[in-house]
Amino acid sequence: MHMRHKSLVVLIIVVVAVLACTCIGAVYIVDKSNDPLIEQDGGTYSETVSLGNMAPGEEYAVHYTADGGVGSAFNVRVSGGEAGSLSDYVTIAVNVNGENVYTGTYADCAETGVSCSVSGKFDFDVIFMLDASVGNEAQGLVCEIITEYSLEGD
Repeated sequence: MHMRHKSLVVLIIVVVAVLACTCIGAVYIVDKSNDPLIEQDGGTYSETVSLGNMAPGEEYAVHYTADGGVGSAFNVRVSGGEAGSLSDYVTIAVNVNGENVYTGTYADCAETGVSCSVSGKFDFDVIFMLDASVGNEAQGLVCEIITEYSLEGD
C-alpha cells in the first residue's frame, strides 16, 4: 500500500511537470509598442492594408515581433483584393528574421497562403510592392488587402 502511494505521488509530480513545461512555451505576436496581438496558440490577428496611388517600384511594409515558443507554424493569409483593383499588380513578400520565405503575386498568395516553421522569438515583415515594370494601367487604382497572421504550435 505504501508503495502505491509513492507511485501516485511520483505520477502526480510528472504530470504537473509536463503541464508546466507545456505552458511555458507560449506563443504570441506583438506590435511595435509591444502590445500582444496574438497571445495563444492557434490565435489569429488580422488587419486591413489600404493601398492606393502607388508609383511603380513603391512598397508598403508592416513589421511585427513574435514568439513561436518551442516550435510553431507561422501562417500568413491574404484576401479582399478585388479583380480590376491594384491587387492585380501587387507583389507580396514575407520575411522572417530578415530571410525571405515568400515572394509572389497577390493572387498566388491569396490562393496558397504562406507558412513556415518558427521557434523562439522572431521578427517578420510583410511587404506589399508595385513592381517597377508596371505601366500606366495601374495608375489611380486602389485596393484593400486583409492580412491574417496566425501561430499554431507543433
